[in-house]
Amino acid sequence: MRLISERCREFENLDLASSTLQEEQERELAPEIEREREIQRRPPVAPRPHIVHPDICTFVTTGFLPESSPAFKLALQTLKVTSGD
Repeated sequence: MRLISERCREFENLDLASSTLQEEQERELAPEIEREREIQRRPPVAPRPHIVHPDICTFVTTGFLPESSPAFKLALQTLKVTSGD
């Protein structure tokens, strides 16, 4: 206790009987509050079934590409909706 008292005197304004010192000691001795983080994840989603457009199957087997097929878009058509400034 004598060593603690001497050390406190080095800090001039620190008094052993002060409430500040007692509060500091309580904070240091208090057990730490352990927090567990709960990660809330979304429920798993079932994947959509894989399908191949019939026009793609036709193109692969015959090499014939139907012009009006909604399964295909020309590259320039997809870029048409972007700004090219």
